[in-house]
Amino acid sequence: MVKGWNNRPLRGNYPFLFVDAVYTKVRENGRVRSCGVLISYGINDKGYRTILGLKIDDSESTDAWKNYFLTG
Repeated sequence: MVKGWNNRPLRGNYPFLFVDAVYTKVRENGRVRSCGVLISYGINDKGYRTILGLKIDDSESTDAWKNYFLTG
């Protein structure tokens, strides 16, 4: 479901683009660990914010962001 949403067509112009990460705890294999949620959002010509995409990753490393932008 998230993959389909991330790959949806974007309409309009987004002259401003912001990227950030939020860390949250996730349960994986019976253990709780911290995971990053990489998020991008844009502000359109009318000033409205839209979340453009998100991806769960282990860190905010250069490789993680590169992968975010190359694979969506």
